[in-house]
Amino acid sequence: RVSLIQGNINGIVVSGDIAYIGMGLRVAAVDIQKHEKPWLYSQSEPLPGAVSLLLLIPGKPASFLLVNADRHLVVLDLSTHNTFTPIQQLELAGNLTAMIFDPHANILYASGKVDKNSGFISAIEITPERQMKVIQSIDMPEFPLSLGLAEGSLFAGAEGYQGGLYHIQLASPGKL
Repeated sequence: RVSLIQGNINGIVVSGDIAYIGMGLRVAAVDIQKHEKPWLYSQSEPLPGAVSLLLLIPGKPASFLLVNADRHLVVLDLSTHNTFTPIQQLELAGNLTAMIFDPHANILYASGKVDKNSGFISAIEITPERQMKVIQSIDMPEFPLSLGLAEGSLFAGAEGYQGGLYHIQLASPGKL
């Protein structure tokens, strides 16, 4: 352990010398230039739920973060490193368990858990203005823990009564 930061750390993405981490209801930026002595650079205001997943999306003029906060997906602007500006938040059917981004189509695939026996997968368009719109959602008989994307296919690793690997044929990007 190189640092003691109060609270549980969920979700980590690194951009240069900054690590963005989920820390309870907040996202924190930690300067990791000196790996043996990281320090808390800044943090967001409380988000609508506990942060568990982070996904850094490179872009122009600046990168942005997709943040899972329980059943909410939040877009945070990173154009200034010391301030996190929420751009939009979207409430989904349940707590997210996995996210994967298709940069060619600007589509986020997000999966989650509705209850102990079922889940969902949503295809979400992210516009150049960083606005989110659900294109399509499907119900799953078990909840996906992981997602993988291939040409024309989405794969979901599920947990539930039987578990296993699911294949979802994509008619076109975002069409489940």
